[in-house]
Amino acid sequence: MSESKEFLGKTLDAAIAEACTYYDVPREKLEIEIIEDAKTGIFGIVGARKARIRARLATLPDFMQNPAALQEKPEKPEGRRRRNDRRKEKAENAEAPKEENRENRRESRQEAEKEAAPAASSLPVPRPSAVPALSPEPSAARESSEEKDARPEEGADAPRARQPRQPRQNKGNNRKEAAPKSEDADALESTLPRVPLAELDQEKLAETTKTIISKLVAPVLDIEPEAVDLSLEIGEDRLQVSVKSEDTGLLIGRDGQNLAAVQYLASRMVTRAMGAQVRLQVDAGDYHVRQDSRLQELALSLAEKVKATGKVQTTRPLSAYQRRVIHLALQDDPEVQTRSSGEGALKHVVILRRKD
Repeated sequence: MSESKEFLGKTLDAAIAEACTYYDVPREKLEIEIIEDAKTGIFGIVGARKARIRARLATLPDFMQNPAALQEKPEKPEGRRRRNDRRKEKAENAEAPKEENRENRRESRQEAEKEAAPAASSLPVPRPSAVPALSPEPSAARESSEEKDARPEEGADAPRARQPRQPRQNKGNNRKEAAPKSEDADALESTLPRVPLAELDQEKLAETTKTIISKLVAPVLDIEPEAVDLSLEIGEDRLQVSVKSEDTGLLIGRDGQNLAAVQYLASRMVTRAMGAQVRLQVDAGDYHVRQDSRLQELALSLAEKVKATGKVQTTRPLSAYQRRVIHLALQDDPEVQTRSSGEGALKHVVILRRKD
């Protein structure tokens, strides 16, 4: 395992690029640990610091380090001999029932001949002049047909006795037909229509949302679902839900991760219950309001730096909702423009001067 090394950069992307250049490998072959993010400071001078990361070469599994080990090993003669013996035993076992069935058919044919002979001799012979021809009784007719079938033909082998046709049975255990697979939950919910919230049943929407969020939040707050204090505000395209409690820190979590998880689960469950896509936002202790205010101030501050220096400014890694707040805060500014950069958890917003 290679030793890790620290790298500095004005931004996280710059530090990662420095590590890739040092090891001369792409980003995917490095294990990167973010020590601290970059900080611009006041006017880019006071309190400014660079981003610091620790990187090392990623360790490949043993089977990737030694591809030759994946090649198929030559089969040993003993294994080939044992497999041939098993095939021969299966073939012999399959021939044994055939011979046994042939003997059983021969014995049944002989017994049918013996039973049919006395029955045929005991039938009365009608006179052709006085008595009209009468059809034999059903039992006699059946016996005569069996006798005819059982009698061997001249110059040919004796035919097999007719056996009642048995219904074909499936091999192995009797298994019920497999039930059709249910559609994937994500694909099913993506096909649901997106309609304005005003067109949905308002009472059902409010009652369903309160019930679902109360059951999700109650274990976190260590209270009963009926004791959860909620307030709902139905907008044009989004349902705002606010949870009121004295201690909401545990519900919010670090950087709002717990609150985001509750919002995601509640949105999925309400969407499935209403049969239509419902956009839901869950807030606790005015967390989203305070967070949006801080993000808007950050966006305006970085925009002023871009206008004053002409240099590109970047934010720290943000979630999709946080990036959206930055974009909306600067979308009407005629001098700057914003775009998202990076991938996954390192995705951030880049603010630069607007081009004519």
